[in-house]
Amino acid sequence: MTAYWGRYCTEMPRPGYRFNKDKPSIIIHRYEPPVDTDADNIAFGMMTYAENGVIFRADSANTNEFIEGRMENGYLVVRYDVGNGIRTLREDRQRLNDGRYHAIHIVRNGEVGELRVDNLPARVIDLGQGFSDVLFNSLNIIRVGGNQDSQGNIIDFYDGILAGFYYNGERIFELQPPDITGIDVTIVNPPWVLPRERRPCLPGELSLTHNCVAVKPGRPNNIDITRITENSMDVIWESPTNIGGSAITRYVISRYDSKIGRWVRVTSVGHGTRQYTLTDLRQGVGYCVRITAVNGIGQSETVSPSGCDYHVKPPAKVKPGRPRLPQVIAFDHNSADVTWSIPVTDGGAAITNYIIQRSTNGRRFREVGRVNGNTYTYRMDRLTPNTQYWFRILAVNEVGRGNPSIHTPFRTSKLIVPPDPPKNFQLTGRTLSSFTFIWEEPNNNGGAPVLRYEIEKRDDLSNTWQAVGTTRSSVRQYTIRGLRSSDRIVVRIFAVNQAGRSSPLVNPRPIGPKPPKPTIPSPPQNLILSGKKPTSVIIRWNPPQSDGNSPVTKYNIYYRELRSNAYVSAGEVIVSLPRQFEVTGLQKGRDYFIAVTAVNKIGESGRTVTDLIDVPSTTPGRPRNLRVSDINHEGFVFYWDQPESDGGAPILSYFIDYKEADGPWSASIKVASSVRRLDITNLKANQPYLVRIFATNSNGRGPFAVTRESTFTTNVPGTVPDKPENLRVIDTTSDSIYITWSPPQFNGGARILTYNIWIRDTKSNRWITSKNVTSTTLRHQFTGLTKDRCYLIRVYATNRFGTSRLPAEVPRGICIQDDISVPTRPQGLRITDINEKEISIDIDWRRPLFNGGSPITNYTIEYRSSIQPSWRRVGVVGRNVRTYTLRNLLKNINYDIRVMANNIKGASLPSEIRGVLITPRQRFPPSPPRNVYAYDQGNDFILIRWNEPVFHGSTAIRRYIIEYRVNETSKWVKSATVPSNVRFHRIDNLTDKRYYYIRVFAENSDNKSTPAITTEPIYVGSTVLVPGAPQNVRDIDIGQDYISIYWDNPVSDGGSAITEYSIDYKEGVGGSWIEAGRVRADINDYILRNLAGGSDYFIRVRAYNTIGGGTWGTIDSGIQTETGNVPSAPIGVGVNDVKSSSFKVYWQSPSDIGGSAILNYIIQLKKRGGVWVQEGRKVDGNTFIYVVDGLNEDDRYLVRVSAANIFGAGAWSSHGGLITLPRSILPELGGGGISVVKGANGGIHVGGAPSGLGGGGVMGAGPAPLSLAAAGSAAGATSSVARAGAIAGALLGLLLLAGSLVWAVYKCKPGWFPCAGGKAAGGKGKYALVPSNGASSAAGSTEMKALGGGSSVDGKFNRADHAMSMYDAPAAEIGDHELAAIVAGAGGAGGTAGGGEYGEQGYMSETMQSSMYQSGTAGGTGAYGGGYAGGTGTMGGYNTAGRAYSISSAGGSQAGRGYNTLGGASGMHDEYGTMHSSYNVDSQQQGGAGGMQLMGVGTSTGVPVPFLTLSEEVKVDHFLISNNGRQVVTGSSCGPPQVWDMSNGELVRIMKGDDMSSTDIHLALGDAVLVGQVSSESLHVDMNEVQAGNHIPHRQIQIWDFESGRPLEVATNEPLLCTASAMMKDGQRVVLACTEKFGNSTSVFIFDLVSNDIVREMRYDGAIGIADSVKCLHLSPDNRYVVAGFHNSYDGNANFIVFDLSQAHNIVEPKILALDAEPECTVVLDNHEAVTGTRKGELMVWSLKTGKALRQLIASGAGNTMTLGRAGVSSSVAHTREVKQVVLSKDGKYLVSASCDGTVKVWNMETEKLEHTLRGHSDEVWCAAISNDDDWIVSGSRDCTIRMWRMRNGKELCAFNTGIDIFSVQISNDKQTIVALGDKYASRKLIMLQVVHTKTKRHH
Repeated sequence: MTAYWGRYCTEMPRPGYRFNKDKPSIIIHRYEPPVDTDADNIAFGMMTYAENGVIFRADSANTNEFIEGRMENGYLVVRYDVGNGIRTLREDRQRLNDGRYHAIHIVRNGEVGELRVDNLPARVIDLGQGFSDVLFNSLNIIRVGGNQDSQGNIIDFYDGILAGFYYNGERIFELQPPDITGIDVTIVNPPWVLPRERRPCLPGELSLTHNCVAVKPGRPNNIDITRITENSMDVIWESPTNIGGSAITRYVISRYDSKIGRWVRVTSVGHGTRQYTLTDLRQGVGYCVRITAVNGIGQSETVSPSGCDYHVKPPAKVKPGRPRLPQVIAFDHNSADVTWSIPVTDGGAAITNYIIQRSTNGRRFREVGRVNGNTYTYRMDRLTPNTQYWFRILAVNEVGRGNPSIHTPFRTSKLIVPPDPPKNFQLTGRTLSSFTFIWEEPNNNGGAPVLRYEIEKRDDLSNTWQAVGTTRSSVRQYTIRGLRSSDRIVVRIFAVNQAGRSSPLVNPRPIGPKPPKPTIPSPPQNLILSGKKPTSVIIRWNPPQSDGNSPVTKYNIYYRELRSNAYVSAGEVIVSLPRQFEVTGLQKGRDYFIAVTAVNKIGESGRTVTDLIDVPSTTPGRPRNLRVSDINHEGFVFYWDQPESDGGAPILSYFIDYKEADGPWSASIKVASSVRRLDITNLKANQPYLVRIFATNSNGRGPFAVTRESTFTTNVPGTVPDKPENLRVIDTTSDSIYITWSPPQFNGGARILTYNIWIRDTKSNRWITSKNVTSTTLRHQFTGLTKDRCYLIRVYATNRFGTSRLPAEVPRGICIQDDISVPTRPQGLRITDINEKEISIDIDWRRPLFNGGSPITNYTIEYRSSIQPSWRRVGVVGRNVRTYTLRNLLKNINYDIRVMANNIKGASLPSEIRGVLITPRQRFPPSPPRNVYAYDQGNDFILIRWNEPVFHGSTAIRRYIIEYRVNETSKWVKSATVPSNVRFHRIDNLTDKRYYYIRVFAENSDNKSTPAITTEPIYVGSTVLVPGAPQNVRDIDIGQDYISIYWDNPVSDGGSAITEYSIDYKEGVGGSWIEAGRVRADINDYILRNLAGGSDYFIRVRAYNTIGGGTWGTIDSGIQTETGNVPSAPIGVGVNDVKSSSFKVYWQSPSDIGGSAILNYIIQLKKRGGVWVQEGRKVDGNTFIYVVDGLNEDDRYLVRVSAANIFGAGAWSSHGGLITLPRSILPELGGGGISVVKGANGGIHVGGAPSGLGGGGVMGAGPAPLSLAAAGSAAGATSSVARAGAIAGALLGLLLLAGSLVWAVYKCKPGWFPCAGGKAAGGKGKYALVPSNGASSAAGSTEMKALGGGSSVDGKFNRADHAMSMYDAPAAEIGDHELAAIVAGAGGAGGTAGGGEYGEQGYMSETMQSSMYQSGTAGGTGAYGGGYAGGTGTMGGYNTAGRAYSISSAGGSQAGRGYNTLGGASGMHDEYGTMHSSYNVDSQQQGGAGGMQLMGVGTSTGVPVPFLTLSEEVKVDHFLISNNGRQVVTGSSCGPPQVWDMSNGELVRIMKGDDMSSTDIHLALGDAVLVGQVSSESLHVDMNEVQAGNHIPHRQIQIWDFESGRPLEVATNEPLLCTASAMMKDGQRVVLACTEKFGNSTSVFIFDLVSNDIVREMRYDGAIGIADSVKCLHLSPDNRYVVAGFHNSYDGNANFIVFDLSQAHNIVEPKILALDAEPECTVVLDNHEAVTGTRKGELMVWSLKTGKALRQLIASGAGNTMTLGRAGVSSSVAHTREVKQVVLSKDGKYLVSASCDGTVKVWNMETEKLEHTLRGHSDEVWCAAISNDDDWIVSGSRDCTIRMWRMRNGKELCAFNTGIDIFSVQISNDKQTIVALGDKYASRKLIMLQVVHTKTKRHH
């Protein structure tokens, strides 16, 4: 049924009219004259959202007869009256106001009527026979779109679209012109989109079936708590009364926790679920729950049950739960900061501590630390750079250890050091006020790109450097401006990478501007009077501002009396002398002017004149810098400095007075003018004193200088000093340690006499005194120490009262080693001031404890903020500067600040301060004083001491307040207040035989601190008690068989000096205590030895005095010793670069490192028949190659390697076969490389054939690749014959120099390649030139073998393990052609002649390399004289994990020989199922040549690419390469992801699961997990919705453990659905995009893989196109913007929506950008802009912030330049045809575009100019990739080739013919493998090219 247009009902007729209720109009058709009808036939199409309105009405001219169609409440109703009353037809089975197109057909025959809507059965009025002859009389007018009243006004108008109106044979809408009454009717053409009416839905209505707009739902009903257990509650509810016109999608459950005081979202459940169990609830916490209903529009109001304070039942105590959310919050190359959250349950008992365990393999964990139960962070140190670790956390309560948290992986960063200095400073130009210079980049960038250059300058006569500017890394030129002609400037330049600054490049001699024409100098400056005498004055001045461009030679001095007009010469001063002069001969009582002029070679300057000077002299000024020290109970030492002015006469003496604060001044004490200190004695104890002083000269006494504040004498005679401060190691050598320290903060009231220095080996308990040094000596060097041992160091201070109670100590052992390390972190980083007005923060810090064995070069300061989470470097200061001011900050923003120390090795770990907030000045009190203890006590007093607070607060500490109380009372009594420089006090008049608590406050000008209180009461009395418990017992080092502990002294010694300490331990909780040993009272540490590895030990310490032992001091929990073993043997040990006196040995790390990092490797060497001898020194644990040199030619050697960790050296590697060194004549004669063969008997031979093989052959000296090798000798030939063959081969090679021309033409494309070899059983070999693709004639006498190959004598077995063919190419060529694909026969793996079975693993060591697997491909020769390439074939029918794949080698075959056509020659072992194919298959007789793997099946010989492929069974849609470059992961439309080994092409594993398909896969968390989208049968799909075209297919997010393939649980109650995904740069969070199934909204979710939860959601409520979904996601480098790309099915454009994650709102209204492009063809730049390649060939740059196109990248006619134009303005575009892909380099500097115009273009994004146009492909280029180091470009094309290019010069390196269209390509991070996805004849193939290798230079 249709209106009248088209073949089917659903086709939309033309034209259509849009009737708008806001502009009422109708179309009228009149019949003139009126007509009578006995039947009426009406048809039309309609689309509306309106509920009511007249669609059409036909009226009679002279009767009340009519026919009318109208909408009533959304239903179609037809009424008519033809004279016998009104008849009504109603279609009430379906509402038609749904915005969809409906076809209507109405028939009236007399009074019988029929109504049909779409395909629904007709509604009929059938009155029977006799009612069908009634007429509709005088039909006069038809109104369409409404009706009219009697005045002609339009009423009951229709709102919507009507199309194809047909009435009794007339097409009303096509009558011309239409009679339109009203405002406007618009003609519209299909497809139609009708805007929805904006009326909210009412209760009971649905937006899809009612003419309404869906709104948020009402609140859920009848919420109640039904069941409560020990840790859970059940909540139930009922659905809302009003669902808002949109189906409820889910309910959101939140709960209120009274302990944290806020609502927390728990989860969401499906719309059909109306009950939920709240679990993991805690005891003693009040809970409430609320429910929110969610539909497609939003969330309802929340509802909670009444009486909302529910508590769970009290449980029994159990072990605690797993700690939650373990994560790494910061890490570098050797440490990591980890954090976690408390377990869901503490098991009913408080958590006492947390145990941190670490693993290097994810299976074996060992404890690395413990923290108390209130600490949730830990720092793991001593990690190995660039190493994968796992850690987990266990909670402990009184019941025991709980289960560990999830294993959290992380990888330490690579070790990056500052770059080398820039080089080649050159001056390029000078002006009168500037000069310009250039330099070159460093030789070594330190492992990271150079970020910028920093330029500093200093005056030639100054030592102060001044920063003048920076440049980008690409700019190596700078101009210093604003110079004076006299300036002579020294310049230095630093290169800066992320590790810090290099050492500087300094210009060789000072530079000045271009000298101008000389003139006389300007007058001298700043002439001042500096002294007076009775008849003379002394003057000083500064040089003139300008020397007139000629050096000043002298100054002339004049004077003039006031009453005279003439100046008299007083003398001159040459320029080399100080600029001061004494004008003598003046008369007292007279006034004078003094003048000075400057003189150069041009003349004398004008005069500079002083003010009027009177000659009389005066008294001296005040003495300066008054200070006191050495305070004791009877006095102190007073110091001062001389006055600034002596008054014009020498100072004669000083007079000093002192007094009590409220008393009179004492008689003055006179001292000579040369004295600067005075001992003031005989004072009263514990009293404040003031001191004043004045100076005298011949004119009298000067003014007093008075101390600013009172100085308190002490209330005790004096005491021992505090410990020395700032002990640190400043250097180490192979046998010494150099330390320095500062004096104590408090000297005990007496001068420091000596410092006592002690040292001990960490493996010993014995301290050894090194030396006592004087008080002025603050450094010491220990010598004669043992290498590879670690030492602890102590320094004590001694005054006349004794030695400091505690020493200054280094916290960890200082190890003696050769290598320089980075420094330890700076100490004591703190905030010294926060300036609200200047918005700045002042910080300071102390030197590191250890400088790493190299002097500190500088300090780096960085900060980050809550709005800029990445660290930003703000400053670098010199080695002697330890303060800095951070400026240009923002108020009310939290800042984190850190400081790193740098030496030549690199930067230290940072010292950090977090959460600094700049607000109006805050007044912070100090932190409490530390370590309050009784130093002495008697029967009526206690002498206490304490240490200063860690934090002084907002101002400096002014004083300390001491209070005490009796143990039995709670009242505190104030004892005294002492100044900040006194940290001890004696409390007198106490009661005998009582216990007292003491507390001390620190006070600054703002407030006082919380008190520091003694941890136990102190006994006062004549009775001596046992001492208290040792404090803070803790472990400081843990090994496999030892634990080192440390403790602090007891609070009280019981009234008698402590004599010794005893140490006990027990193994396990149930073990018995055993005494480990005793130490003297002055020793506070001990090492427990001979312990069992991996066991828990409990330790306690007791102090003894003359009475006996006190209470025990214990460690809170058990300490677990380390577990570990020596490592296994290194693997992969091999030898290369064999020369006449040396060779290289290489290896890989052991498979089992024994639970500890490898420290070094040991290499041993043995001559044949000799003994094993260690070769040289040990090799660092990160080095895997070693050169063994100094050997004798013709000798034979064995080599082996062992690895060592902290537990010792492991097993030796297998030593392999003998290594035979060649004589030096071979390289001299051959010149082109030699063949090295390791035979089956284990020997390695150079130039000669090993026993049982045919010829070895030596390559000639011809240029690569065209070389000719001499045939080998007969089987068993001696080495001398082989040597003769080598010489012959070298001479013949000289004839082939012309081959270099071939190499230059073909580069690494198929060309000619030489093959030679021996003939089995003594046959004579021949020479042959064979195409490099391995093709050869099927007949003829030419024989060939792979280089270095050969057949066995008996024809059964030929094993040429590790055969190496080496050659050099000409130097002019090899630079641009250092990459190549392996060609047939290269590497010589062995042959099949005479029944040979297989050859193994040949490879080329230099310019070309390809792995040749055990299948024998890319090696071997054919039998019967006709060589063929590719070696032996592999099997078909490879079976893995229950899935059958037909896989074969594309090995060689030979026409007419009858060989296996599915993989080369027969005779191959079936178990080898590798996948190989040739990169060049244009020969009908050629199979595979190795090097490239093609996942597919070869069906016949001679077909360039196999037609039947793996895609028939597993259709590969997506792939990625692992970060280590060893595996490729594929996503398929036919199953879960699969993992393939890129070294041999074999299937490694299939991810487990029942997934129907998988795509959009990502590796995360350091390749620990795989994330992908899957389609699952468990997800319900409504096929009716799919057929109706309004269903968007979703996929489910699935996470797998990458190592095992096991699916991991996603902790959400509903599956995570999406249509696109992307991984954030941190590898921890994945971005998901989900378009609602009807296309009405799009949401973006951030899913955190560590917390296993959604952490952010944003939504756009709007549709794109015809309900289109997100196709791809792009992320900005800073993860701020998420770009969602859509393919708009309405107009075919790409639409982009940008979500700004920095916004606080979750519902956004973003700008939408439309471009004629594919949305995937987009990259995001680091400046918040994006580049999209369009179908017109444009490269459009657009803004993420505004969503607007900004400009284009445009190639000019010249081809190698770029102009910047506004979009749509320029007539030129980047490409002439569609851009298929754009790729951004890793550093963001280059953009590569691939286009259908057959070109690849490279753009510099810093200048936005075209760098190179890469031409070479003969058809459309569909894809491109950039190597990880931004050096190579790989492109794939429809011309079936993959090509390689050099980024820096645009030169082509290689081309590979694959035989299939390439549409996706990637290159591994190590640049060893290219992986591509191609298609041919609807068959898809995955290709792996292992053909890439860098050239290594040969040494002779």
